Amino acid sequence: MGIGEFKTPGGLLEIYLSLAGSTIEHIIITGDFFSTTKDINLLESALKWTSARREKIEEHLSEVWRDDIIYGVNVATLTEAIVKAKENLVNI
Repeated sequence: MGIGEFKTPGGLLEIYLSLAGSTIEHIIITGDFFSTTKDINLLESALKWTSARREKIEEHLSEVWRDDIIYGVNVATLTEAIVKAKENLVNI
């Protein structure tokens, strides 16, 4: 499991990530930002079972993204938090 924390204008963004090889197996997006459960589930579903490469993460997020899906956060910021979680992976 890897954890990425990122301070944004909309609040703290926390990403919990696990990979199967180089594919996102599980992702949880949480924090003290403003969004809806439905929108967070949409983002998590868009990323599950996709490549964990930065460009693929941005591509999949862009396909479902709309303004203020997470208040104060954009695709680049969310992607950066996910990449940080990937870099912080700990194999158990």
